[in-house]
Amino acid sequence: MELNGFAQTEIEPALRALKQVALANGSVTDAERQLLEILAEMNGSRVEVVRLAPISPAEVAAAIRGAHERKRLVQLAILTAMTDGEVTPAQDAAVRALAEAVECDERSLDVLHDFAGQHLLLCRYDFIRRAAPTFFGELWEDQGFRGLKKFFGAIAGFGKIDAELGWRYKQLGLLPQGTLGRAYWEFATRRKFAMPGEHKGIVEEFVYHDMGHVLSGYDTNPEGEVRQAAFQAGNRRDDGFVFLLMVMAAGHLGLKINPNLTARGLFQPKPILRALWRGATCKVDLTYRWNYWEVVERPLEELRHEYNIQPVEPGPGVQ
Repeated sequence: MELNGFAQTEIEPALRALKQVALANGSVTDAERQLLEILAEMNGSRVEVVRLAPISPAEVAAAIRGAHERKRLVQLAILTAMTDGEVTPAQDAAVRALAEAVECDERSLDVLHDFAGQHLLLCRYDFIRRAAPTFFGELWEDQGFRGLKKFFGAIAGFGKIDAELGWRYKQLGLLPQGTLGRAYWEFATRRKFAMPGEHKGIVEEFVYHDMGHVLSGYDTNPEGEVRQAAFQAGNRRDDGFVFLLMVMAAGHLGLKINPNLTARGLFQPKPILRALWRGATCKVDLTYRWNYWEVVERPLEELRHEYNIQPVEPGPGVQ
């Protein structure tokens, strides 16, 4: 998922539309202002948000014609509506009017609408329905219901013990210092994480998430988890927005959908968009059918260079 896909003639109308969403609840907050300024910078522009003039949904539709750009704009409008920590009915209505004008049926609109109405049970349902094809697609493609049963059984602590699989992962600790496999073993062992195949161990199909932590350098505390999710949002080549939606819903608005991440106020535009940019510039999609076993013996820093994973700390601006 990239955020710099707007043409130079499109970025100003896009930012004006996003400002209208922010203004729907009465004012543009500092976080919303930062979000718009960073999005402008990522698209090669600079703006003074206070000077962005109002724009109607019809004018936006006339200025932005491509289906991909329209979809990204609606997704960014959803993000903007969530940025200040609450979603008002007026913001929900503004986003829906924009989506209707640009003829974009983004499934995350239901989640936004649920937040606006404070229908949290329905919100969890709509989020899971929105996220399942991306989060569980590979597992479903390969194993069907059996794979889903295995995943939810492991979450509940009733996963099948597989000693051979567990030993395969624990033996990564025998690899030389500095390799990806050894770094993963150290990452899991320091945090007392059970290995795949062990009691309460993560299912193997989701090890990519922790391997991604190792490569990206983000911690497993709440701040690190939302940045890792943002990294995955950028890294995912198909429908990365769902990872960003999880950041906002679970890590910023406190929706109980992830047992490892339920918090409020964790969305900070600069580090989150920095993490997303790092994921987008990575040359390999680490979230879908990436075979880490092929590279566990490779030096970690060598892989970071090969994959073009940029440093955690930014230079000027978001990059």
